[in-house]
Amino acid sequence: MEIDKAIRECDDGRLKTKYNNAIYVIRRALALYSVQEVALSFNGGKDSTVLLHLLRAGCFLHEAEENNSGGDAADGGKTFPIRTIYFESQSAFPEINSFTYEAAATYNIQMDIIRLDFKSGLEALLKANPIRAIFLGVRIGDPTAVGQEQFSPSSPGWPPFMRVNPILDWSYRFGYTLYATHTHAI
Repeated sequence: MEIDKAIRECDDGRLKTKYNNAIYVIRRALALYSVQEVALSFNGGKDSTVLLHLLRAGCFLHEAEENNSGGDAADGGKTFPIRTIYFESQSAFPEINSFTYEAAATYNIQMDIIRLDFKSGLEALLKANPIRAIFLGVRIGDPTAVGQEQFSPSSPGWPPFMRVNPILDWSYRFGYTLYATHTHAI
């Protein structure tokens, strides 16, 4: 996978460490839960987009390890295996919706579009699907990150699922560096 190769070859040791830690969290989640039991909450924002690419690399590496292929082959344009959910909002900028749909087409993402508020949408999603964990692009400093760890159960009063936060310890700088420096690999 190109992004993994680009990160391994880059000179930024701190970015490599952040990347490796995020990939570890992703691979750990994929070891704990089946692909059918996880989802990605994608909103088209920068953090969410960074997470999408990390998750693509993590899935590829996880699959390569399971198939003993060493992780050196290209992903071949396969459909992204993780259920991806998008909470579409009438108040979102049209550019956000356009970018989200373009990303889905570009990266072969089968996206579930939810047109309910977040809590009601999650309730419906979890009732209809065997999802037990959701990857989120939450970073320390985000209002929703308070008290969270890389694996954190949902809050009381919310539908039960495990929040998986691979970029929780990333700063804006690391997300921007990955996104800006390695877009050719993404």
